[in-house]
Amino acid sequence: MQLVVMPKFDLEDFCRFIQELKVTFAYVVPPIVLLLSKHPLVLKYDLSTVRMMNSGAAPLTRELVDAVYSRLKIPVKQGYGLSETSPSTHTQPWEDWNKTIGSVGKLLPYQTAKYMSPEDKELEIGEVGELWIKGPNIFKGYLNNPDGTAHAKTADGYFKTGDVGYQDKDGNFFITDRIKELIKYKGFQVAPAELEGILAAHPKIK
Repeated sequence: MQLVVMPKFDLEDFCRFIQELKVTFAYVVPPIVLLLSKHPLVLKYDLSTVRMMNSGAAPLTRELVDAVYSRLKIPVKQGYGLSETSPSTHTQPWEDWNKTIGSVGKLLPYQTAKYMSPEDKELEIGEVGELWIKGPNIFKGYLNNPDGTAHAKTADGYFKTGDVGYQDKDGNFFITDRIKELIKYKGFQVAPAELEGILAAHPKIK
């Protein structure tokens, strides 16, 4: 097995490495997925060895997943985690990449999670709130920052992720965006990821 790490991202190098080294799996982020779905340079390279891409770091919309698969026939699944959770907490199984598009997958073993309202009330399935996670993988606290730790963790050990989303009836988790990054427009909360998905689906919009 060979692992390829780029010192910094460059789209042409990324595509060239895949073609020359016959890369089979790639970790990406939504801006890279967006480039793969639209940039003309991508079509100069053979990316057919890639069996799957795993996207993280920010929510990924159905429009982007569909756009990449339509253009390149490369499936894209999602995962989720943070530095404070050591790091992965959720992942989509390979076989579910096109069954639960938009989901970050199911919770990994030995953890519990719940979505909470701004009033710290646990929400029902389908209701949108902040994701809290508890488990042996959760960090002990921020170094030399007791106030930050107290704000981020509850007395019973849940970590307040700061990410907004919901869970469906089948146990699939969805992350819509960060609490601090939501755009408020005429009383509505709009996630930047939703705007990226619309732009991917309608390339004539600038």
